[in-house]
Amino acid sequence: MNQNSEQGLKARSITGFETAPVFPAGNRGTASSAATHMEILLTRCSTFHYFIGNQYWIPQTAKNEMTETIQDQVLKTLKGSKSGLQMEEVAEKLGLTRHTIAKYLEVLRAEGKIHYSKIGRTKLWRDVSAAITVKMLGMDDLEDILRIAESIERENDSEKAERMASLKETAIYQLQHGEPMLNLGAEVDGKLVGFIFGEIKLWEFGRGEKTGWIKVLGVDREYQGMGAGQKMGETLLLHFQKKNIKKVRTLVDWYEGDLISYFKSLGFNMLNMMPLEKEI
Repeated sequence: MNQNSEQGLKARSITGFETAPVFPAGNRGTASSAATHMEILLTRCSTFHYFIGNQYWIPQTAKNEMTETIQDQVLKTLKGSKSGLQMEEVAEKLGLTRHTIAKYLEVLRAEGKIHYSKIGRTKLWRDVSAAITVKMLGMDDLEDILRIAESIERENDSEKAERMASLKETAIYQLQHGEPMLNLGAEVDGKLVGFIFGEIKLWEFGRGEKTGWIKVLGVDREYQGMGAGQKMGETLLLHFQKKNIKKVRTLVDWYEGDLISYFKSLGFNMLNMMPLEKEI
């Protein structure tokens, strides 16, 4: 799963041909759909050590790489445990001291890649993505949906109040009248950290087919880049498949690179259609 595709993910509304920068009821222009799928190949460089006189010297670049390698090993170890591991267990598995592991656990926690839960006085460390669960949303989630939206909104935006009001109206309609399987949320330890709304449209653009649409997407700023959006998107696509939907569409502003990358990671491609709009 490519977490970078979700880094900096902002909430966006995608309804028909009219797309507001964050939530519905804006009219700042039209947008194009996500571009073609890309593949990323990651490679790892070798580490070189040098002897200078009778001293063993490791270049700073090599030290950085070693640090990254240990972080990767810690993360991989935690991903292999569904229930989580204690610090001592991680240290034993990797053959490192508790002090060393403690340092890397805090670094990964600061980067938002892992977290811990307390059972008594014991800390169980887990990969954040493993702790994310997806659920269907209900009206009792409305307050948390608005909280997430508030965390994403820019404080000095003059249109913030209008967009928040519009999102609330849209969320209430979706929760009351939408298909439950297409209104999804992401939770971490019981806390809602993301939401996504989808819908099915009939006779879209005169093509006589049912089409799935992703309308609104939001991930709490503190949990962006951890895989919440990815899990919600993948689950929503599976639910569309269960409804016998063959095509799912969305609209994205051409300058929203992070959001385009997110939809690319879900397999969205450029659509050979042109959005049109008229202000009235």
